[in-house]
Amino acid sequence: MDSELETIFGTLEAPETLATIALGALSFQTGEASVRRIVWHGVEVVRAIDYPIRDESWGTIQTRTLHSRATPGPRGVRQERGFHTEDGAFSGRFELIAEAAGAMTLSLRLEVRRDAKLCRAGFTALHPIDGLAGRTMTIRRPDGECIESEFPATISPAQPAVDFVGVRYQIRGAAVTVDIEGDVFDMEDQRNWSDASYKSYVRTASFPEPYAVRSGDVIHQRLTLAFEGEPAIAAAPAERHVLRLEQAPARDPFPELALAADAAWSNGFVPPGLASLRRTVRLDLRLPPNPAALDFAATSPHPPFDLELVVSDDPGEIEDGLSAFGQSLNRAGARPDHVIALPAAYLKSWQPGGPLPKGATPLDAIRAARAAFPAAKIGGGALTNFTEFNRRRPDVKEVDYVTHGSSAIVHAADDESVFVTLEALPDIFCSGSQIAAGRPYRLGLISIGMRENPYGPSLAPNPDRVRRTMCAWDPRTQRLFGASWLVGVAAASRRAGLSLLTLASIGGPFAVAQGLSALAPSYHVMVWLARMRGRQRLDPATGDSRIHAVAVERNGGAIALLANGSSTSRMLECLLPGRVAVLDAGSAAAASRDCDWTRNAADKLEGSITLPPYAVAFVDAAAIEGAAA
Repeated sequence: MDSELETIFGTLEAPETLATIALGALSFQTGEASVRRIVWHGVEVVRAIDYPIRDESWGTIQTRTLHSRATPGPRGVRQERGFHTEDGAFSGRFELIAEAAGAMTLSLRLEVRRDAKLCRAGFTALHPIDGLAGRTMTIRRPDGECIESEFPATISPAQPAVDFVGVRYQIRGAAVTVDIEGDVFDMEDQRNWSDASYKSYVRTASFPEPYAVRSGDVIHQRLTLAFEGEPAIAAAPAERHVLRLEQAPARDPFPELALAADAAWSNGFVPPGLASLRRTVRLDLRLPPNPAALDFAATSPHPPFDLELVVSDDPGEIEDGLSAFGQSLNRAGARPDHVIALPAAYLKSWQPGGPLPKGATPLDAIRAARAAFPAAKIGGGALTNFTEFNRRRPDVKEVDYVTHGSSAIVHAADDESVFVTLEALPDIFCSGSQIAAGRPYRLGLISIGMRENPYGPSLAPNPDRVRRTMCAWDPRTQRLFGASWLVGVAAASRRAGLSLLTLASIGGPFAVAQGLSALAPSYHVMVWLARMRGRQRLDPATGDSRIHAVAVERNGGAIALLANGSSTSRMLECLLPGRVAVLDAGSAAAASRDCDWTRNAADKLEGSITLPPYAVAFVDAAAIEGAAA
């Protein structure tokens, strides 16, 4: 029998434990290798500070604590941590001193034990997007000059600030000044990767290429934070949380839903409840043909499908390859209605303003695809993250729609960081819609794990099923945690104007099922979301930021999904008549064997819904309370 850890997370690796430290007006959380949610007078002014070591593929090298000590004092606290990397290549010492008067000092000493190649090593400071987007910041140059700048409102493809050793900003009356010693920082808009932050980070001279460090090298860095201001006291959080499903002020239909398919993912199984969903099929036309990738096209009638085609970097080969493939599909009676083709070089990330790969351009592929598939809509954009879409924006005059995907574990893989990405998705969808400029916006795979690694030579292996950045096989995807996160993605897509949303796969690391008796919790979420397609969204409200909700009108009532995105139980009052089924750690085993579990397990709504950690509630309400007149 699975343990509760495996049922929720898919791994026996325990979640990171965070300790909260309160020093008067200053409070923060500490984890093994990070400081999080630094709050001054009730306002979060710094999202996190950590000190990752990134390898030559931009993967985070895991560290192990050798000793850790916290020493409280009359006016503050001092913490120390000694550590080394699991491969023995680095050792280090971290120290934190925090004072109730409003100051923090963080120091890092990192020693290189063995020659290596790195992409980055040292402090990163994350500044929250809530309260900062579009606001002023003051940066201090190494020569002492202070310059006024701005946190970008829409997601910036380029760095909003470079070459600084200090930054100051204010959020709702609480101000923080961050001073840097030992290195120079740049800043990036991390919403590009679905992180809900702006990140100040140690500049790498060879960026974006790896650089060499030698045995005996030592890295010293220090951050000093000073807090000021006394913002108005925020209202106390509500003691009662009530589910409300109100009519939306404007037309907002739930988008079409799709399953991703890939020639590399064998043994794909599609449960009956999802058989009619559109497929988003990716094929690499540089590889030998794999008929299995389009097996579903042989069924009659086959579901509609989009094609994502990786093509050669040679312009002549693109035309020949797409033409031949289009003809073979036509002979098989398989006709895609949407096609995007992209030269293989553009699976990698290219810096704004930097050199572009030689050979075929995305526009070459767009025009060749239009000739090869004259009846299909031809797309432009990225087959990776919003980052690459934002940095190399398609010419919307040449395309019929735009697309990109997203992964939640580019920079961090702990549970809190994965759920925090849901805060950035509305900004991604808003910026993407602006880039689309009226063209349909069709999202490729949105997932926890990473499908392609644009930032290094390969994806990170994960044979031990742990929380690891830049891997495809994230253990949480096919467990309760992953199902709850998918509800959060669907909720974040409200008012985004999406035409298509791809949230899971047939086979592979993002699959919803391995068979009729091996249904992932995400299967039931996908079935419920499939029932929402094309229906008018409602504006659900819960009063609890950790509960993610998506709802649509249905027959005078509503169907809704509620997901607890936290490790603690939550409760919602619900005064609506109807029925509810709650998928949690205790019911997951039964749900994995029953395609109709949401119907068979539903009970009458009795005035409240209790959601255990990472649980999902499937609500069928007979009426909508609080609807707008």
